[in-house]
Amino acid sequence: MQIGYYGDQAEEVRSKTDIVAVISEHVKLRKAGRSYVGLCPFHSEKTPSFSVDPDKQLFYCFGCNTGGNVFTFLMKRDGLTFQEALQILADRAGVRLAPPKGGRDYSSARKEKEKLVRVLLYAQARFRENLLSEKGKVAMNYLHKRGLSDEIIERFGLGLAFDDWEALAVSSRRAELDQKDMEKAGLVVARQGGGGFYDRFRNRIMFPIWDSIGTLIGFGGRALGDDPAKYLNSPETPLFHKGKELYALNLAKPGIRSNDRVCIVEGYMDVITAFQHGIDYTVAAMGTALTPLQARTLMLLTQQVYLVYDQDEAGKRAARRTIDVFREAGGRTSVVTYGEAKDPDEFLRTKGALGFVSRLEEALTDVQFIYEEARATEDVSKVEGKLRVKDIIVPVLASLESRFELSAYTEEFSRDLGVMKESLDKDVESYRRKARQGPRHKKSENRNTTGYDNQSEQGLGSDSSPKAGVRPGDSEIPLIRRKAEEGVIRSLVEKPGLLDSMSKRITVMDLLDFQCRRAFERLQKGPLTPDDDEEVLAWLAELCIRFGPVDQPERILRDCVRKIKEFRLTELRDSIAKAEREKDQEMLAVVQTQYRRLLRELKSAGENRDDSSDQSPGGNTS
Repeated sequence: MQIGYYGDQAEEVRSKTDIVAVISEHVKLRKAGRSYVGLCPFHSEKTPSFSVDPDKQLFYCFGCNTGGNVFTFLMKRDGLTFQEALQILADRAGVRLAPPKGGRDYSSARKEKEKLVRVLLYAQARFRENLLSEKGKVAMNYLHKRGLSDEIIERFGLGLAFDDWEALAVSSRRAELDQKDMEKAGLVVARQGGGGFYDRFRNRIMFPIWDSIGTLIGFGGRALGDDPAKYLNSPETPLFHKGKELYALNLAKPGIRSNDRVCIVEGYMDVITAFQHGIDYTVAAMGTALTPLQARTLMLLTQQVYLVYDQDEAGKRAARRTIDVFREAGGRTSVVTYGEAKDPDEFLRTKGALGFVSRLEEALTDVQFIYEEARATEDVSKVEGKLRVKDIIVPVLASLESRFELSAYTEEFSRDLGVMKESLDKDVESYRRKARQGPRHKKSENRNTTGYDNQSEQGLGSDSSPKAGVRPGDSEIPLIRRKAEEGVIRSLVEKPGLLDSMSKRITVMDLLDFQCRRAFERLQKGPLTPDDDEEVLAWLAELCIRFGPVDQPERILRDCVRKIKEFRLTELRDSIAKAEREKDQEMLAVVQTQYRRLLRELKSAGENRDDSSDQSPGGNTS
């Protein structure tokens, strides 16, 4: 993986890094023969199943089947991107990362970011001083009335921006800080027409925002007055990207791992109140909808995700959107409901930690939540209401891979609606069959899997067309086919040069999975760099973690391509049979030509395993 990303630089870092020494800082290891063993940091266990091989510089857990090298260890343990893990280990090894050929000097970029961190730390110190000053008593009293202790206020570094247009701007000039750096960090705003700068944050409680490894990257500010913008975050900067970071993730990671769960809430105060009550596995998005990148970051830490959103309609819409995001990322969520309070902050202050945890245990699965929300808006005593609920829940059920889970839900929902389970099962199978035929309607382009129109402020959608709410192809790609496509990408990440030799054998059109297609298109452009799309890099990192090290990428690539082509042969056989049934001679000729061409390709590569399929299916081969 490291070679595919950053060439010889990563290889140098790895060669100068002792994986045993790195892992020993996080896991208590003991010598066992040629290896070292300990309790796995990625799942709960009493008997050591976590092994580190100092010769191969690899780790593997036989309990949770997690393995990889020193980079993947840090990525999984700390929720880091490959770039972040590489930089940490490079600093440790004393390796200066040179820019990729033709790229920019990343050391210069790093120095630029260090300057921004310096002015942010200065601002944090001033905000903290303000809160503890005589003028800050009103703000401090407000925090105390919200139930926050002095200890939790200090732990989260809360501060105060005075009700002054240029208090921070003036003090930073006196401290001889570059005002352009202050502007780049999002702390001050340039006055129109010149004439200096003024403070971005005024008369606000200030919440420092850190990245996943604890570096200060920005601020959130809650208005103390009647400002129409209740919350104001730092703008996008070289350090701060709202779609990437999760509030308090750096503080929550130990709690997430030890409890094997994470709670996602909407606001800063929700997070802080949760921590004060011992719920130290809580994070929040930055005032925007949760992104796929944020979802995948959390999924590297745990698969138990609880959505604890506000109980109003906006909170329910946010929950539905987040369900979609996690399902697209290959994860699942549970939704916590609590009617006694408007938000988690209020609920915790009234019901306490025990009440909160009990609601976690009673949380609805994502499928149950979607069903309950649909049912609540319809009169299911009438046939029309039942049909509308069915139209919403069927796409969700059709996306489930587990037959047991599907059966359990169809039985539960059919009983609740007063219909036969067999009829709901048939509707699900019919939906899947139509989905396999490909998109036929514009509405099928929606990528959500919940059956909701997430762009609509009305909430529930009622479209009953085939594929409504399912990304074309993704939910119905056979598991073996999906694994083969992922194997292609994993091999190309390990050894990008293979793409040139296989260019005639595999193209983006051979791939059905959305993420694989996107990654393939990027890999066609050359080696990956830290400036690439963060979502693509995150997905590739996750893929590499799941695959682990690849010793023979050439063989894996050949085998995976063969498997994909064999799937395509099967599809063409079905198409030929269909054309013959429908007596569509034009289509039959086209498909048979494609079939013969692909069959010859497989034979020429010596990869055709079915000698009996020498002839095109169907009688007409002309």
